[in-house]
Amino acid sequence: MRYLRFSHAVLGVFLWCAAAFAFTGICFSAYDEAAVSLRESRIRALLSEVRKTLQIKMDKGEGLSALKGGAEILVPYQATDGDILSISVFDFSTGKILFGTDAARTGNTVYARWYEKCGPADDMFVDKEESGDAYGVPIVNAFGEKAGCAVIEYKAEEYEGVRQRMMETAVGRAGAFCIGGVLFVLIFYILHILPSYRKLSFMNKATYRKSAFVLLFICAAAAIPIAGNSTFRAFEDVLKSEISSKTKVVAGIISSRVSLAIKNGMPFKSLHFVETYLDTVRQENPEILFILLTDKSGRVLYESGSAVQAFESDASTGKVSLREGFLNTAEPVRFGAKTEGWVQIGVMERFVRDKIF
Repeated sequence: MRYLRFSHAVLGVFLWCAAAFAFTGICFSAYDEAAVSLRESRIRALLSEVRKTLQIKMDKGEGLSALKGGAEILVPYQATDGDILSISVFDFSTGKILFGTDAARTGNTVYARWYEKCGPADDMFVDKEESGDAYGVPIVNAFGEKAGCAVIEYKAEEYEGVRQRMMETAVGRAGAFCIGGVLFVLIFYILHILPSYRKLSFMNKATYRKSAFVLLFICAAAAIPIAGNSTFRAFEDVLKSEISSKTKVVAGIISSRVSLAIKNGMPFKSLHFVETYLDTVRQENPEILFILLTDKSGRVLYESGSAVQAFESDASTGKVSLREGFLNTAEPVRFGAKTEGWVQIGVMERFVRDKIF
């Protein structure tokens, strides 16, 4: 009989470990998917903005091959993302690089695979190599003809580092869950067999036995949600770098748009339809909780979404601070060398957790 009880304990440990690895596997898959989505959406947003800027220039009558200051146009976009190796624009008819952030490559013929993928593409195309990942979009002139392609090259190892840390987190958390399960089953088994020892016969008393088992289950019931929350937090800590990169790029794009509007003569405090634009950006990026445009003093001029739940104020000092579990990115809105205000983007760290449940 005692052998059967021990076999039940072993089976319990096995089932618990299987559940632990299944749970951490589901978490890893969800957060890995979120990391890939954040990376690709930030690249797509940046490429779309590069294409719009170039096509606006072309609509004014400038051909892509004769575009003035093309390289200077691309430099600010590269500055928004530290993972970018280079941005290049090549001519579709010749396959030669017209301009880019790496001046040494101007005039060189692009990789054949870039040309082949750009040809049939209407939207973003991807080329993954060991040396780096390349993402591109076709550029169309005013007559609907494909004039060329813009390509952004990224460091391939950056995302692989994020994924590796997530895998380590998943394995570590699954192992911790298994150890916890083994301890629970071991204590349960020991409590179960204690009455068979004469020196511990007091455990035959129903009150003692019930109290011991109730205490054990209370501890387990309290530990499980704490451990689950800790697991989510561990994944969210790894994901912070991707969230930060994404929000920095989006904030940079919004800042560039607003700066251009100011340059064209629109007063910063009287921008028309800017909140509609911010709403569109937020809808395209569901992880973004709010977008604020503030003046230099921090006073909110335009708002999309609600920032109320992300901030708290100290009643004694009136100081406003970001609550735990939220991230905030700020980029300046400049007119020349003068800072007119700030773009602020807030993200709730647990947006993946909310998606799972």
